[in-house]
Amino acid sequence: MILRLSTTFLLILLTSCSSYFVRKECEKVNWYLHAQDVAMRGQRLDEDPRLKACEKAETEINSGELDRGFKLGMQNYCKLETARQKGAAGESFNYDFCEPGQMPRLKAQHIEGVKSFCSPDNALTFASRGGVYKQQCPAELEKSFMVSYRKGRMVYLKNKIDSLNSQISSHRNLIGQKHRESRQLSSRLSALPNKNKISKKKTYDSNTKTQTEDITLTEDPEIASQRAQLERRIDTINSEINDLQREQDNFRSEIHLLKSELESLSLQS
Repeated sequence: MILRLSTTFLLILLTSCSSYFVRKECEKVNWYLHAQDVAMRGQRLDEDPRLKACEKAETEINSGELDRGFKLGMQNYCKLETARQKGAAGESFNYDFCEPGQMPRLKAQHIEGVKSFCSPDNALTFASRGGVYKQQCPAELEKSFMVSYRKGRMVYLKNKIDSLNSQISSHRNLIGQKHRESRQLSSRLSALPNKNKISKKKTYDSNTKTQTEDITLTEDPEIASQRAQLERRIDTINSEINDLQREQDNFRSEIHLLKSELESLSLQS
């Protein structure tokens, strides 16, 4: 029962700490501007994950600022220029945000934007920069778009693989440096002299009427301080090495996935 209660208390404590830090971050948010951004993404406030997290952490949010920012964002979202820009970026448009009478012109502008997005030249640029196609193009444009998109995607994947391999190499060099530093510190640790201070304490036992002497060996404080500092530094370096090795493993896993996609695209070319 005691163990169960202790575990429950620990979970409550961890949750409370997490909520505290989330709340501190949420207190920095300009909700007027954030609400505009949410609207410009074509989302409702109740769909925004940041707002949900801040409400869950019981952050005090100025609802008036939130409402005014969202309404201004909706006004800007429902402009013809925005509809065209969304289409040109390969993004969908949420017509439910806007007045029904605006819909024909908004759709026309969005379609014009989509046409420019779906051009072969844009496909090559979009894909080579890491853009991910989400079936935004109409059937009559998609075939030519995909030919260029695959070429651009292959360029992106090759560059990404080269970048990750470079990071692995950089990590390898850094790990080597840290191993050398750790060995040097370990040598210094081993070379520390054993300067022990002898303390003697005599104790008289009235029952046996005998006297015993306890001898204690205590390391010299200065040497002990040096030893502790070296041990802490070695532990820190070993922890940094482990972190770098984990990052290398993550890089290798990502490279494996990228190579698989690259091979699949090569077969389609």
